[in-house]
Amino acid sequence: MSAQGSSNADWPMWGYDLGNHRYNPNETTITPANVGKLKLRWAFAFPDTMISSSQPTVIGDTVYVGSWNGNVYALDVATGKQKWAFFTGITGKTGSIRVGVVVSHDLVLFGDQLGRFFAVNKANGTLAWIQQDMEKHPLAQITGSPVAYGDRIYVPMASREENAAADLTYPCCMFRGSLIALNITDGSVAWRFYTVDEPKPSNDGLKLRGPSGVGIWSTPAIDPDEGLIYVSTGNSYSPPVSPYSDAMLAINLKDGTLRWSTQLIKDDWANKGCEATPAVNCEGQPGKDFDFGSSPILFTAQTKDGPRKLVAAEQKNGILHALNALTGEIIWEKSVGQAVAYPWGLSFDGKRVYVSDNSFDKNGGIYALDPATGATLWQTESMPCLHGPEQPAEACWSGYMAAAVSTPNLLWLGAMDGQMRALDAGTGKVLWAYHTARYVRSENGIPGRGGSIGPTNATIANGQVYVMSGYAPWTPRMMDGNVLFVFWIEQPLRF
Repeated sequence: MSAQGSSNADWPMWGYDLGNHRYNPNETTITPANVGKLKLRWAFAFPDTMISSSQPTVIGDTVYVGSWNGNVYALDVATGKQKWAFFTGITGKTGSIRVGVVVSHDLVLFGDQLGRFFAVNKANGTLAWIQQDMEKHPLAQITGSPVAYGDRIYVPMASREENAAADLTYPCCMFRGSLIALNITDGSVAWRFYTVDEPKPSNDGLKLRGPSGVGIWSTPAIDPDEGLIYVSTGNSYSPPVSPYSDAMLAINLKDGTLRWSTQLIKDDWANKGCEATPAVNCEGQPGKDFDFGSSPILFTAQTKDGPRKLVAAEQKNGILHALNALTGEIIWEKSVGQAVAYPWGLSFDGKRVYVSDNSFDKNGGIYALDPATGATLWQTESMPCLHGPEQPAEACWSGYMAAAVSTPNLLWLGAMDGQMRALDAGTGKVLWAYHTARYVRSENGIPGRGGSIGPTNATIANGQVYVMSGYAPWTPRMMDGNVLFVFWIEQPLRF
């Protein structure tokens, strides 16, 4: 049941649907006519952390959300009261959860920053199974949300090894990115697709090994009709460069074999050792690390030749690529930012593709694009900046990392200055805004302070808006925080 009594506008996974449209077509309670009446209903403050970046999943009367403190929480949507919490530390090691959870087969499914995967019983938060052996590398991590389809859950694997390479004593690099299909019933591995070959020593006089890297940082998209799962990939960590790095791949759901691959930038290997003085673990000329952080989005565009399936994602150089989803052929490309950009995803409502300018440290605008051609339908200027309670005014940054979200006739985007906005999807006009970078009284009694709205953006479900506020402060222009804000349109009491 929704905040207002409707019942079918849940948000079940990171991308809302298998195509990663991040569009909730059933959310009709909030409209352009009444969105300005949104008000805070409750707030939940996460203890023992100051990062809030796991996207909430809403099913019926419960919101499920992960935390960097190693817990997944089940909260009542009307009150914010805790129903249960599951702690990854029951294994002896606590893993932060930055991904959105998936609810399927009466299980809550998620991965952590230690590369492990959990299935928890939806009813009471008890452990159903854990998969700790699918990836042996000690620096493996799961940063993309999993996707459930049929009797399998598909898990993208990335790592922190790129940063570890800055240590002269570290034997760089040996991690291999992969997509892993697990059986939902018990967590056993059904198949695995590696994005890079086995690493080998590249020079007898050095510790450098390659090829390596090519993590999958983001959430895959699935086309059940074609039997394909799509991923976008990261850069190589060391030479030789994998042909699957900085690429979009279509993989067969049944057995994990490759259908097609399109590499958008060649020769892009990089690691943090190349940025050291003197450089370490850096043999030859590195690339610019312009890989994919953005999740692929699968959609059908209406063209002059009829409907065409496209898959699109944005690279860190600010280029949005749309490919033929059946062949990998590039159909259109659009510059929507500048290097270095940190994009995490798009939204598609059947009419327009929505994306923000994710350029780092830039107060960029927002785009609505023609799905068939990439032409700009409308574009906003940069938004006014409001600094946080402990942030100097000159450090204010109103740009974006958030993956766009849409509902009928509305576009939702959170900014790095903590402002959450609802825009008219047809024009880009701002219809509602709320500044989350503030101190707030929480439902659970923990001191709460919001900050930057990072990649998660917002979940819109059953008449409520769920916003995670607080991101890792790489620079003074980013603000940490520990709050889940929940908004609704209050209804008058009826007697």
